[in-house]
Amino acid sequence: MSNKSFFGVALIVLIAFIGLNSVFVINQYQIGLTKVFGKIDRNADGSLKKYPPGIHVKIPFLESVIILDARIQTLDGAAERVGTIEKIDLMVDSFVKWRIKDFALYYLRTQGRQERANLLLEKIVNNALRAEFGQHSVTDAIYLKREKMMQNIRNVANKGAPELGIDIVDVRVKQANYPPDVNGTIYERMRTERLQAATKERSEGKKTATFIRAEAQKKVIVINAQADLKSRKIRAEAGANAAKIYADSYNKDPEFYDFLRSLEAYRNSFKNQQDVMVISPDDDFFRYFNKEKK
Repeated sequence: MSNKSFFGVALIVLIAFIGLNSVFVINQYQIGLTKVFGKIDRNADGSLKKYPPGIHVKIPFLESVIILDARIQTLDGAAERVGTIEKIDLMVDSFVKWRIKDFALYYLRTQGRQERANLLLEKIVNNALRAEFGQHSVTDAIYLKREKMMQNIRNVANKGAPELGIDIVDVRVKQANYPPDVNGTIYERMRTERLQAATKERSEGKKTATFIRAEAQKKVIVINAQADLKSRKIRAEAGANAAKIYADSYNKDPEFYDFLRSLEAYRNSFKNQQDVMVISPDDDFFRYFNKEKK
């Protein structure tokens, strides 16, 4: 190959190399920055020079491109052990949704590395998490004020997040459980409390049952007394009515009434054939028999 051909090929390769280093592509979910002599490039008015999605050209070997993800990111770290206002520890598992707000500041703080951003952000969120849980009880954290607590954690964490050029979109607590080393103690205390509550309920139940039985017995005694009084009154009235009937019958025909009473006395006296009666035949008891003989 001649020198002329060699230089021609070298020139083409050089032009291609320069061209490839002059063009860069920004995807639709990314934002591009450039650095000139190690400093982030800015516009004439001092604002950050950002490259939107598309194909762009830079000065090769002078400008270097920084591509950052502009989408909402997720920080899902390990569960954090925090204490409540009752001095009870909980293992709180949470996640954070965040995105880049200040791209230049974000790059300066993290060098554009998301893992470093998550590490720094996790410290900020965990501090806010401890502070918020330390002001509330276990029941607040589990269900009473959980939504409000998550909002407070996000607001507090967002005060420190701008130092990283980050905006926290949301903070969510996935679960809050007792640590394994205190589960036994907590469950035993819960068991004791439930037993105490059950004992109290049984005691109250027995007390109520005794009161109900006493009231029922009292009502039974009153009802029986009223029934006995009413039955005595009825029997007395019946006896009075019977006496009156007997008296009226006697007054209408005393001799016939006396005859009926004698027949009733005979019937009662002779109804058992095995009985023996020792009495004089002339006794007044047999006066109606004696009348028949005359």
